[in-house]
Amino acid sequence: MHPLIDDLSTFTDRELQEKVVELQKKYFSTYNAGVQSQIALVIDTFNLELEKRYKNKKTEKKNNDLNNLINVS
Repeated sequence: MHPLIDDLSTFTDRELQEKVVELQKKYFSTYNAGVQSQIALVIDTFNLELEKRYKNKKTEKKNNDLNNLINVS
């Protein structure tokens, strides 16, 4: 995780994906190894957040599917 990034919950999934694409372009357009390293950290942070959200949505969907199967009368 990048130390200067705190709260990513204000971004939508789409915004995070767009930022990753934008940062990937910047990564390959610079030749400064230090800057590339920092960009890579930010990209990894955004990708980890997207992965976490995907897993949470998948778990919620799975739980909702199971709740619909259980019929308590």
